Amino acid sequence: MVIKVELSDWQKLVYNGISKKGRLARDPATGKIGNQSLRNAMMQLRKIVNHPYLFLDPNNFLIDDWLYMSSGKFELLDRIIPKFIASGHKILIFSQFTKLLTLLCMFLEYKGIKHCKLDGGMKQEERHENVLKFQDKFADYFVFLLSTRAGGHGLNL
Repeated sequence: MVIKVELSDWQKLVYNGISKKGRLARDPATGKIGNQSLRNAMMQLRKIVNHPYLFLDPNNFLIDDWLYMSSGKFELLDRIIPKFIASGHKILIFSQFTKLLTLLCMFLEYKGIKHCKLDGGMKQEERHENVLKFQDKFADYFVFLLSTRAGGHGLNL
């Protein structure tokens, strides 16, 4: 199922700024858009459609309602995760950005939702413990956050 989510006003503002900057990044000699600047602009656009905090220092994140209100995707998660949990569903959230996983952890902790996480920076024992916690039918761990590189291969949940 594909759910289209509108960007927050902050995301729209940054997205439009990055789009304009990306279009203007031309090689002065040839007038063509360089591959590197286009790739960089595309990466920045991928980040902003997830959450504007990805452009901030993690030490400066505000842990309040703005954590989820400043991102269209996080606002949707705020509405649907409790419904999934109430109906007994388990939730897997994958991301290529480990900084986004950190934001998701902060969001879930702020909301009082127990979760597990798996990324490339974790020791094998910790990964195994988190998988077991998530698989336990009697535990209150309904959300599992995974990096696509670390959790995308050979994992049976």
